[in-house]
Amino acid sequence: MEVLNTLIEKLEQLGDGELVLTSESGQWRFYVLDGQLLYATNRLSAVRRFSRAAHCYRPRWTWSVVADQVDTHQAWEIPLLERAITHGKISPIQVKLILRMVLEECFFEVLCDGFAESEWRPYHLESSSAYRSAALSASEARRILGKAQRLAQTWKESPLGYLSLGISPIVSDPSVLVSLPVPSECLSGNTDLWDVLVNHVSSLSKLTQVLLPLVTAQKIRFQDIPDLPLPVDRSATQNLAGGLGVSLTQPRHQESARPDTSAPANNFSNIAEPRQTALIACIDDSPVLTLSLKKILTSAGYRTLSIPEPMRGFSKLIEHQPDLILLDLMLPNADGYSVCKFLRETPVFEKTPIIILTGQDSNLDRMRARLAGATEFLTKPPRPVALLEMIEKHLDQ
Repeated sequence: MEVLNTLIEKLEQLGDGELVLTSESGQWRFYVLDGQLLYATNRLSAVRRFSRAAHCYRPRWTWSVVADQVDTHQAWEIPLLERAITHGKISPIQVKLILRMVLEECFFEVLCDGFAESEWRPYHLESSSAYRSAALSASEARRILGKAQRLAQTWKESPLGYLSLGISPIVSDPSVLVSLPVPSECLSGNTDLWDVLVNHVSSLSKLTQVLLPLVTAQKIRFQDIPDLPLPVDRSATQNLAGGLGVSLTQPRHQESARPDTSAPANNFSNIAEPRQTALIACIDDSPVLTLSLKKILTSAGYRTLSIPEPMRGFSKLIEHQPDLILLDLMLPNADGYSVCKFLRETPVFEKTPIIILTGQDSNLDRMRARLAGATEFLTKPPRPVALLEMIEKHLDQ
């Protein structure tokens, strides 16, 4: 959609403010500060969306919003995340991953739903340096939009493309629940299709496979679902003038929202367990680097498999079949290039992304890595954001 492409292309020139896109079914807001996207939201499902993303990347975080932040700000998520970073409740990397997931869902909805009007509202914003390090640049937002465009096109071309992922599925015949590959509570009116997609089926094609037979047999119906209640800590206050949070110099714009008449207060039991995340194999004999990689990957929600010696650990690679392999060039009793070539010639790893890690970064080294079959080449120690961006890029393909 042209307005989203324009938002990203002109992100660095827009200044501070928010882009508001309005349609008959909702309103989306994209918050911009100093050429970065701070957050995106659709207020009709803001709490449910944030809870889903936080549960994926910070599963055991019990979060709540300071009362005066709710009263003052539209984007309560930004000061909440800033406060969590400051108090060590969450890392900037985890915040970035939450932002990416939220932005991708909002982009997807705008692309599928369309909108009637757009409005740029300039006003002054303030944000801490810690939060800015997690905010999304134009290049990051462009990649996320590209993925959302592919997903939206796939969904619109499917037999169920007329459905919004923000609605809730309810199976009318309980007997069919036994044979379905998703938990029965996902189809009982307590979650929306986004929850089912993210936590249980992992792809739009699998979501269609689950739902289409039920729709065809008229054994499922769909209804609007209210947002989850916002957990508010009314015993705490925050000095918003101190720079922790977003400072708006314009009055708050009111927007309509569906009344929350059925969701029990502070009940998050209907949020599913985290989805089965990708498995990343780390082939490296250095305990220090292995531990560093593990911290980066697990904080981003990935599972890890450590292989200190590739030849002895080859059976573990075959057994677990990782989704992506990080391979150090300097290995005991082995040449990293030879290991990469060996893996590429093994049918099960023929298409597995292999990222080579090395302290050497010459054009010759990169050429040798390519010839050995490496997917990418990254100098070590890798920067966490660069590593996660590279992993995400290849897992999406």
